[in-house]
Amino acid sequence: MQKIEYADTLLLDQQSKPSGKLKINAPMALGITHLARLFSDFMAAYPDIHLDIHLGDEPVDLVEQGFDLGFRISSRVLDSNYVGRPLRDFSYHVCASPTYINSHESIIKPSDLKNHNCFIYSYFQGKAEWPIDAGISIAGTLQVNSTIFLMEMIKQDLGIGLIPEFVCKESIKDGSVISLLDDHIKPKLTLYALYPARNFVPPKLKLCIKFLEKWFKDNY
Repeated sequence: MQKIEYADTLLLDQQSKPSGKLKINAPMALGITHLARLFSDFMAAYPDIHLDIHLGDEPVDLVEQGFDLGFRISSRVLDSNYVGRPLRDFSYHVCASPTYINSHESIIKPSDLKNHNCFIYSYFQGKAEWPIDAGISIAGTLQVNSTIFLMEMIKQDLGIGLIPEFVCKESIKDGSVISLLDDHIKPKLTLYALYPARNFVPPKLKLCIKFLEKWFKDNY
């Protein structure tokens, strides 16, 4: 039975017009800020491919949960059980609102952060240490599993956050938050399209990955 299902899937994938379903996992913030536009363009180009997209920041085993493709943002080496296609690099920004900055002690160097209310992103591997220069310990009154939520709390003048560029770029641009310590070293974040390492990669998945690579090249 399994061989018959595999043959049927292969036959569908080899059709000149790509079709079928792709189950995709992606971080919540990235999905909201970038991927909606990307996948709306993909759906317009390939209307017969059905997308099943799951957004969430918690760690997910792509194979165990049956995902064809995942998006991961990492400054570290990826698991060798997966094939990772780099799509784009992002930076980190230390963000605070103008009101917060004007009403608190100056932040000139990373060690000054010890005197401030620094918010923690729950899934950040460093937790209470931010990777600025050699690393700086921080503490604060908020820990949350959403960088978008963190940004809203920063805009309410309540504290400071270490935020990925794709979440804070527009807020920095419109002046609702200010980027601090820009001259100090922070890790580069790379966005990967990630899929399980295996001998057979379905043509519709190959097509999707090629589309992603071209889309990011054309739009950034």
